[in-house]
Amino acid sequence: MVVILVQFCFSALLIVGAGIYLTTSADRIAEITGLGKLIIGSILLAGATSLTEVFVGINAVNQRIPELAFGNLLGACLVNLFILALADSIHLSHSKKFSLTSAGHALSACLLILLIIFVAVGILLVPEKGGPTFLNASLPSYLILGVYVLSMWIIFQNQNSLQERKIRFSCTFKDIAPSLTIFIISAIVIAYACPILVNAAESLAIESGLGETFIGLTLVSLATSLPELISTTKAVRMGSYEMAFGNILGSNAYNIVVIALLDFIVDGSIFGAVGNIHIFTCLAIIMSIAIAIIGQLYQVERTKRIFEPDAVMVMLTVVISYYIIYQYS
Repeated sequence: MVVILVQFCFSALLIVGAGIYLTTSADRIAEITGLGKLIIGSILLAGATSLTEVFVGINAVNQRIPELAFGNLLGACLVNLFILALADSIHLSHSKKFSLTSAGHALSACLLILLIIFVAVGILLVPEKGGPTFLNASLPSYLILGVYVLSMWIIFQNQNSLQERKIRFSCTFKDIAPSLTIFIISAIVIAYACPILVNAAESLAIESGLGETFIGLTLVSLATSLPELISTTKAVRMGSYEMAFGNILGSNAYNIVVIALLDFIVDGSIFGAVGNIHIFTCLAIIMSIAIAIIGQLYQVERTKRIFEPDAVMVMLTVVISYYIIYQYS
């Protein structure tokens, strides 16, 4: 047990340090290239911080534990939303942090809701034995991948419209090389530390005697969301609120895409191999995102504010959802 705890703490410290450099370099890349911070956060930063979920998903599927993979990916979505709400609550201001491009954020969030709906529909409609597949994947997986690609195109076009100019690279490779190098090194450190962290978390969870579903939705999800926690907190402290919002939404979108990709390597269909409790998790994620959207679009400001009401509502939704899942498990 002591060795496992040491491994967990060591890998967590590596991820904390790498996450700080990862966010700083990503913010610099967004400024140098002329690409929007929402785009860089949604694609580049989110991709790097989602490496843990990818590792856990592949590892769980190879061990024939689809419940753990599915639970981790959806649980990480809930944890990520909690992280964003927590960061918003800790760093109070008299103006809305995320409202400068709230329409762009709301668009990204609505597209993410669409992806999660396909996951819930897949769980509901795909039979336990898997049903019809093509290249070993069921229809919901193809719909998720198609909608994700379309969503990225829509977000890119929307950013063009918001900035009233065409987004294009406005730098040479020499300009971007230092920041890109730091970003890549930080991502490699996270890729190295994540498997150690997740294996330690899984070992601790298994020794606790909890079920696979609850393990995936709680302890493993918390471990895999550590990069998002560090990068989002750092982005908010830097004032890069678009980067923070894009990182969380982008990470959640990547998690849904990973579910679709895992369907290609699972026997039958991954949607038919998991329990209906995950439909409730999908609904909890949708509810949390809807509250966040309302918080972004509601423009009335209070001069004195002790806390962010929408952020508190998101955190309460996540906590209550975990309690219900625990009771069900």
